[in-house]
Parts: sequence; C-alpha cells; structure tokens
Amino acid sequence: MNLHYHFLAPGEDLDLGLRPLSNHHNALSLIRHLLTNSEYREIEIYIEAGGQ
Repeated sequence: MNLHYHFLAPGEDLDLGLRPLSNHHNALSLIRHLLTNSEYREIEIYIEAGGQ
C-alpha cells in the first residue's frame, strides 16, 4: 500500500489548500507556513492510502 501525505495550508480550504508532504522541500514549505502565519497554532495533516 502506498501512503501519500498532505497538509492543509493555513487559512485555505480543502479544494485549493492541500499541499504535498513527500520530501524535504515540502516539509520546509510546511515550516514556512507555520512561521509566517503566527495566528495559526494547528496544522492539519492528511494521509491518503492508495493501491500498490
């Protein structure tokens, strides 16, 4: 089973705000969102289970 990880960009909805979380570059993007949006204290992480 393949797993795909995503995070929801702060202040955005599921239609346009999901960002991939699959490598170092994506993890840095998540950290940038957290550091630049100080009013947000939570981040939503989504895990998608796919086929083989």
